[in-house]
Order: sequence, then C-alpha cells, then structure tokens
Amino acid sequence: MKYGKLLIATSLVLTCLVTDSILADNQTKTKDTSSQEIINKSSEKQYANVLQTYNRFIYGGEDERQTVINSSGDYEKMIFMEKQHQPNLENYRYAFYKGKESGQELLLVGTQEQGKYNLSEVYYLNNGKPELLSFNHIPTGSYRVFAEVYESGLVTRFDSSKQVGTAYLYKPTENGKEVLRQMVDVQMNDVANSLGVSDQTPVDLNRLNWKEFGQVNSHKETISQTQKSSKSTSNSETSSSTKKQSKSDEAQKAHQSTLTAYGRFIYGSDSNRQSFVNTLNDIEKEVFKQKLSEDNLDNYRYTFYKGKESGQELLLVAKQNGRKYELKEIHSIDGGQSVLLGANYGTGEYPQGITEIYESGLVIRVSASGPIATAWLYKPLADGKEELEYQNEILTKNAAERLGMKDKPALDLSSLNWHEFEKIDTKTEEASSTSSEAKAEETTTTVGNADLNTLVAGDYSALKGTWVNANGNTVVFDGSDHFIYTANGITNNTKFTGSNRVQNIPNGDYGIFGIQSASSSPGGPPLVFYPAGMSIPSRTGEEYPYTEQDRIMIGDGFGLNAEQIYIRQ
Repeated sequence: MKYGKLLIATSLVLTCLVTDSILADNQTKTKDTSSQEIINKSSEKQYANVLQTYNRFIYGGEDERQTVINSSGDYEKMIFMEKQHQPNLENYRYAFYKGKESGQELLLVGTQEQGKYNLSEVYYLNNGKPELLSFNHIPTGSYRVFAEVYESGLVTRFDSSKQVGTAYLYKPTENGKEVLRQMVDVQMNDVANSLGVSDQTPVDLNRLNWKEFGQVNSHKETISQTQKSSKSTSNSETSSSTKKQSKSDEAQKAHQSTLTAYGRFIYGSDSNRQSFVNTLNDIEKEVFKQKLSEDNLDNYRYTFYKGKESGQELLLVAKQNGRKYELKEIHSIDGGQSVLLGANYGTGEYPQGITEIYESGLVIRVSASGPIATAWLYKPLADGKEELEYQNEILTKNAAERLGMKDKPALDLSSLNWHEFEKIDTKTEEASSTSSEAKAEETTTTVGNADLNTLVAGDYSALKGTWVNANGNTVVFDGSDHFIYTANGITNNTKFTGSNRVQNIPNGDYGIFGIQSASSSPGGPPLVFYPAGMSIPSRTGEEYPYTEQDRIMIGDGFGLNAEQIYIRQ
C-alpha cells in the first residue's frame, strides 16, 4: 500500500514536470514567433520604399513600370528593364533573412516557379537607407551578375564579362556592409573558392517565409475594376482590342530602331541603301543585299504577332503581292534590343536562309548550303529565346519534319493587320547632315552640355571623328548611327540601338547610349559620353585626366580606370 501511494505521488510529480516543460517550451516558441514577427514588421518599415517600388512595378501597369525604370539608378534601371517584358510578374515574392554573421536583416526578392524560389535581388540598409547589395542578372549580352546568400548571412557578388570577372564577399553590418574580400580575374565556376566560402552552405530559399507584394490601388485600376464589373459583350471586345493595341504600341517602341532602318532603306536613294548595306555584317548584310535588286520596295509591310507559346510580340516583315504576303524577316527582343531571329533570303531551289512562324508563336530557322542544312526551333521568351530543338546536316526540305513541326499549322499571314513603313525623308536628312558637318567645321570639336540632348535624341553627327584611348584602341564615328570600334587588334562594326538617356548626378549631366554589334547578335556594355568640363565619377578615388575635353568610355562598369577613356584626336 505504501508502494502504491509512492507510485501515485511520483507519477503526479512527473506529470507536473512534463506539463511545466511543455508549457515553458510553448511559451518560448510563442516568444520566438512573436519576436520574429516584430523583427519582420520593423524590416517592413525600413524597406518600405523598396517594397512600394516593386508593388508599383508589378501591379501598376505599363506606364507605371516605365516611370519606375526612369526614376531608378543605373543597376536598378537595368534590372527593371530586364523584368519589364517578363510574363507572370505577380510570381515575385519577398522575404527577410539574417544569418549569425550578419548585423542586419536583408531583404531578398525572388520568383516562385512550381513551388521553388529563385533569388533575384538582395537589399541591405546603409545608414538606415535601403540599397541594392547584389543581384542575379543573366541577359543574352556579355555583362552579367550573380548573387548568393549564405546561412551565415554573408553575401557574394560576381560581376563578369563572359567567363571572367570580379568577385566580392560582403558582411552586412548594423549600419552598412563590410567588404571582406575582393578578387579580380575570377573564373565563373570558382567564385566561392576564390572568396573562401566554398565550405559554407547557401541559404535554402524554399525554407524562408516568402510574402506576396501588395497590389497598388491606383485610380486607373479602380476604373478598370469598375469597367470589369459592368462590362457587356461589346465592352469586353473593346477592352480586348485596347489591350491588344497597347501591346502592339509597346512592341512598336521596342522595335523602333529596326522600323526606322527599314523606312530609310525603302525610301532612301540607291547610294544610301548601298552605304547602309556596307555597314551590316553576316546574315543581315545578305538579307538587305538581296533587296537592293528588288522592285517595289514600297510593298514591304510590317506587323506584330504573339502566339500562345510565345513570351513576346514578334516583329514580322513581309512583302505584299495583292492579297498575299510573303514573309521576309522575323525580329525579336533579345537583351532589350531588336534583333533578327530568322529570314527568308537567297534564290534558287535551295535558298540560304529559310524561316517560318507558326500559330503557336514558335519559329523555325534554317541555314542551308545546297540540299544540306542546319535547323533550329525557337520559343520566343519575354526577352530572348529558348532553343527547343537543333538539327544538323539534314535535308533542307525535311527541316520542319525533323524539328517536329511538320503537322503544326503555320501562321496565316493574310489574316494579320499589316502596316506600311513610315516614309523617311532621306533628302532632308542628307541636307541636315551636310549642314551639321559644315557647322562642325566652323566650331571647335567640343560638344558640350548644349548638344547632349541632341546626341541622346539620336543625332550623332557631333561625335564625328576618331577617338583614341591610352592603349591605342580607337572608335571612329562617321556621324551616323554606326561606328567602328577597334580594340586589341579586333575591329567591330557597331551601332547605336537608340536606347539613349541623360543621367543626372551632382557633377553634371552625362549621356548613356545603348550599343550592339551591327550583326544580328545583341551587344553588351554601354557607351558613355562625358561633356567637357564635367569630372568623371570614380569608384577608386582616382582623378581622371582630360576634364577640359569631351570624353567617351566603353566597357562594363564604366568609371573603373583611366584606360577606358577615349578622347578625340
């Protein structure tokens, strides 16, 4: 009996101890959860400006997105421009993370795809102000950036051009960041090892508490919602037509440089056409060379088309013959630029180039040499393309079959809404060019701030001449939108893309100009123009020479060294 009472008493004591332990553990978890919620709410406030910017960009419509791009700094502008044409922007999420070696919570931005998360950008607080720390930028051009966040809270960044670049290891501190290590000439596959973090574990993004960005309730959206709730069938058709027109307007802007080139070629003089062809390389040269001998160039038309499997509206160029349209070229947006995707050119039984677009939006391209050819099947993405299929050394006539498209319906070109190219008055342009040249001879070679807006508007005549840097590399401008860039013995026929803007900083205003190879391949780093009298901002504290002269710089990450500076001879 005594033993029975003792067992009961012992059981009660153990029960109380276990209960107290569970309660204590639950209280600890509750405190941890509550503490984490407080931290997250605090971080929400600290990063409020960045979160609001993403809200506006994702849900604010095309005009709002462009406003965000125009008001962003260089790197963020590049990031948002890359996102501008991406589908499913609403898949972007954000989360906060603080590792043991980090002095602050970082804001991570990523995309959700099929339950998995991919890191896009990393922000930190610099004296309480949110700033971009690292990001993943992988365009089709040469310049790219890779980011990684580790469980410790350390962050890496790798800026590269092709396979080699500069790697940074950051430690977020309470009021900023500390650069623990910086390595140059690092191979893309050796970043972690070069920075000494190969033994560290990257953050498992799928375990973080990701949140959706809140929608922006703009006046336009309120009107749109009201229209949706009360629209009739006719309103639905009008809305669909407006939306389609809006997309076409956006495509028109994206391909404007290509449309202008066609207008000048079609309505230009024979000498102008030949001069234009001489500036082209590879496929584009063959395509336009064939047009030189064609009659009725004014029968060329253009339109835009986006199939269900295409991530963008493609620019189609065709020649009209009565009610029929013969497809000539297909252009896409790749790396933010309008580039040639496929073309029909060459004569005889086996043309050199063959292209076809299908109702789905998929495109085939065939490069033939007699009866034998190489063929590709492309899926246009929001920016760029995905190669779905590749066939080499096949019979030209079997290309569609070998690419799996034999039984797929080709696009009915006659069903599309075709437009005439804008007529360019080349005589006026020639007179303007002659006048500009005469004026340039009467004045000094300094461009100055007064002409910066003219350059950005697309009149490059003020740059005419030969520019040289400390290494003997040269840039030769003829006053047109094409120029010759020679570096390390390699000559590149290059052109302005029309993606120009004025950048404002405390030192003054300078111009940033998008450039690319004059062939079909998209190009990389920008050309930057600094007017005479403006000091060039330096990342190293170095004072650059030739402040009294106009200067240009070409290269990824301008402002890195004086060797990038070109002055006019």
